[in-house]
Amino acid sequence: MADLHPIKALSREIAADDDYAWAVFCNMAVPIMDAAHVDHQIANEAAAHLMQHLFEYDVTAHPLYEYGKSDAQKYAEFRIAMDRQEDAAIATRPAPPAMDREAGLLHFVQTIADMVGDELDANCSIELRDWARSILSTLSADVIRQGEGWRLVPVEPTHQMIRAAAESVAHDDEGAFEPVMDLLGFSGENKTHTVLRQLLIDAIAAAPASHASDGGKA
Repeated sequence: MADLHPIKALSREIAADDDYAWAVFCNMAVPIMDAAHVDHQIANEAAAHLMQHLFEYDVTAHPLYEYGKSDAQKYAEFRIAMDRQEDAAIATRPAPPAMDREAGLLHFVQTIADMVGDELDANCSIELRDWARSILSTLSADVIRQGEGWRLVPVEPTHQMIRAAAESVAHDDEGAFEPVMDLLGFSGENKTHTVLRQLLIDAIAAAPASHASDGGKA
């Protein structure tokens, strides 16, 4: 079992102890007030938004909290509610017809090229396509039939999947890269969400069919 992400672990501790949650909140609000030179209310509303954003904890319901929710927090909570509603709809939505894996692969590469624009030249697109093709070609029929190394995922990624992709950190011999969201470098979360959602959709569509789709036949 994989270790729980530190943010998730801290979120559980905060949710389980209102006094601890208040201490975390205060240690956000005071530095915001000092560093940004804003008044008490603005600092408290900003810290409350951070508590909701990072830990999914509504500190505005705490008896010691003096103010309301900022407009930014209200909008964020609306987006979260909409995301959860959409995830529930995805879970019950019939799967669309499978896309030919080669067509899906090419569409995936083209999507990345369109999203990144001039930063991804023609040669890079070709290299990315060839690399993806080589990965697909290594998937043997036996592995597909037996289901080894496979996991069932929705054909349309959930927001949890997209967020995990955005926060993903790759490693090589020189150490850790920046999170994917920072590597993309978009100015807003919506653009990052849109790009990664399409990337996951196309990657899933490009995957070979599992053994379950052909009854386990070779």
